[in-house]
Amino acid sequence: MLPIIESRPDDPRSWRRSTAPMTLILHHVIPFHLLRDSWNLVARCAHQAQAPEPHRAARQFLALVASRTLGNLNHYHAGVRDASLDVVECHQIEQRVVWPPWNIVEGPRQRSDDPGEQGLDRFTHGLRPYEAIRMQRAETLFRVLDTFVRSGRTDFAQLDWLASELSFLRPDLVCEEPIYYREEMWEADGPAVWRKRRS
Repeated sequence: MLPIIESRPDDPRSWRRSTAPMTLILHHVIPFHLLRDSWNLVARCAHQAQAPEPHRAARQFLALVASRTLGNLNHYHAGVRDASLDVVECHQIEQRVVWPPWNIVEGPRQRSDDPGEQGLDRFTHGLRPYEAIRMQRAETLFRVLDTFVRSGRTDFAQLDWLASELSFLRPDLVCEEPIYYREEMWEADGPAVWRKRRS
């Protein structure tokens, strides 16, 4: 099988859940649809083409979202190329693409500033220094993926550019857990409504 994302997989159950005086959910920094669409384009190209550029893009994408839980990257990359992955392996890739921990922030469900699927949900206040760098890289990645998907181009030059960008951004993004709820990242914006703290 080829791991093509059609619906949103459940979030990883291995992540802990914080306690807070409000209902918490997991927020995407880069929206779900952009991760889904960019991965689906790359996966289809890697499966259909024999040239190195689509395979390099697929491998860099997998490396960006992989963690120790994904296992052998060579096996998964070959499985995408040959569409030879089983149902469980496809689900593992799909979950990692949609829920990379570097793209997730735990916070209040009721928000006044949630962009939903319309744009980047970048956080700036209450972050550790390495998290602030991660947010900067996520913003750059958002622009890269948005450019790739909007261009509608899947030629070898475009895929080679994408692979280079993913490789450059990966060192500051890859991590094992999301940013869990932290009071100093949020402020009230009315009764039982919250927003990202900006100052």
